[in-house]
Amino acid sequence: MLRAMLALLMLLCAWPAAAHESLPLVVVIEEQAPDIFALRLQLPPAIERGQGPHFTLPESCTLMRGSDRGAGTGLYRCADGLSGEQVRWAFPGKTPAIPTLVRVKRLTGEERTILAGPGETQILVPDRESWSAVAWQYLTMGVHHLLSGYDHLLFVFCLIWIAGSPKRVLKAVTGFTLAHSVTLILSALGLVRVPVPPVEAAIALSIMFLAREIAVGRRESLTWRHPMLVSSLFGLLHGLGFAAALRETGMPQLHLLTGLAAFNIGVEIGQVAVVLLIFAAIAAGRRLWPILAERFHLPHPASLLARGEQVLLLLIGGLSGFWVIERTIGFL
Repeated sequence: MLRAMLALLMLLCAWPAAAHESLPLVVVIEEQAPDIFALRLQLPPAIERGQGPHFTLPESCTLMRGSDRGAGTGLYRCADGLSGEQVRWAFPGKTPAIPTLVRVKRLTGEERTILAGPGETQILVPDRESWSAVAWQYLTMGVHHLLSGYDHLLFVFCLIWIAGSPKRVLKAVTGFTLAHSVTLILSALGLVRVPVPPVEAAIALSIMFLAREIAVGRRESLTWRHPMLVSSLFGLLHGLGFAAALRETGMPQLHLLTGLAAFNIGVEIGQVAVVLLIFAAIAAGRRLWPILAERFHLPHPASLLARGEQVLLLLIGGLSGFWVIERTIGFL
């Protein structure tokens, strides 16, 4: 039953092959002089040229130079500053379902990053950094990154499939957590520097490796006998990927360690939520399946697994293989 439920869940979650391809719209608001702000955009591939958003700044702001639309840049004079003010944007057509990262750079060197989720079209420009604001902001960033990173989720699903029992899953996930926490912190602090594209390709390769182990099913192999060891080794690799995402969004200037800790905790919250959801679904399936099978004359779960397991593993292996090729071509 465990393998049957995992097969179904993995099939549903593997379908949207987005990985890290859904890049955000990046908006940079930089204070260049007192009350003078430059607005710049970095349009992702999901937004075609000429379809960029139109920005609305507070009434105290006047456009001095440039354009506040799409691919252009704008220089604004804001008599009352921007702290505590709303910045809004609107697209000429349908609002794309992508997140928006707004980076606010001040003359003091302080840099803040505000994440607006898909469909959101406004943010509140924060005042000075505070411990609580940084903690909450980077905590939610960590949760969002884990839940939107389909490659990380597929790796966790494969890991749970191999570990099997709750006790072994707990050990495997703990090893993965400790390992990626180490490389996340070291890389985010600049103590370890590894090129991002090869790391992303290697992360996809780790998924393909686990999918192969499941397909072969050799229970005497190192992966099946010691999933915690394998998850720890690959966790070091995935931590570098988490760190790359954190650097992309920007690091807090005044509460660096708080931001690092909160982001890592957010990743763990997302990971634990996924694991608990899987086991809750398995428990519910064990209770409901006999009732449904008797009423609707459904086949035994083992027969469903036998029919769908090979197709599922081919899907996961093919998807991860595609990511490996695509990401390798990207840096060659």
